[in-house]
Amino acid sequence: HNLPQQQTAPKLDVSQAAISQYRRELRGSRVKILQKDKEAITEIQSLAAKLASNEIDSVAALGEVCMICKIVRKQNLICSIHRSSMPSLKKCEMCKGPTCQ
Repeated sequence: HNLPQQQTAPKLDVSQAAISQYRRELRGSRVKILQKDKEAITEIQSLAAKLASNEIDSVAALGEVCMICKIVRKQNLICSIHRSSMPSLKKCEMCKGPTCQ
């Protein structure tokens, strides 16, 4: 959405330095797997557009972030990230448990 980092940071309630690190892939680089899921990427892009256009604020965005998290869990995308980091989690079902629903 071509917003400067200084404008993006308050919309996400993070520092400009954090935005810079995300852009340079020093943070969050393992979540590229989300780009493979059309439902997740559609919701992420929708949220980004709403934030960029001031349609919603960072507090209202939390509800949409929760919806994106549900999609990520439903598609087992987070499991792929965890398994690549910790091979001992091959048979883990933690994300499907009641604390993550």
